[in-house]
Amino acid sequence: TTDVYPGQVFNGRISFISPQADETHNYSVEILATNNERTLLRSGTFVYADFSRKTKQNILLIPREALTQSIKDASVYVVENNAVRQKPIKTGIEMNGMIQVINGLKAGEVVVTSGQINLKDGSQVSISK
Repeated sequence: TTDVYPGQVFNGRISFISPQADETHNYSVEILATNNERTLLRSGTFVYADFSRKTKQNILLIPREALTQSIKDASVYVVENNAVRQKPIKTGIEMNGMIQVINGLKAGEVVVTSGQINLKDGSQVSISK
């Protein structure tokens, strides 16, 4: 959508996403708009883009604070039989403080979300809720 045409939705295809955010934490994006019917949009028009995809695919999410390394070299501590084990994981998208886990973790595994700095493989833990 755009301020010039409020309520009007335009479809398009992403052609470029800047790898670096600006000082206001926004990313510059180029979208090739499907603008066949009317020439409402002009090149360079500022628009608001919604990148959500409609999907029924289940995805595994964990809180960002569960990561013990960077997103690039991600791992988490998993609790098994009152002890922790560090597991490397592959992450996907991040949204609202949650990180998608692409592989390395299964649904239902108990992940440590605080106090990881005091842990190492095999540390004994008790779960508190």
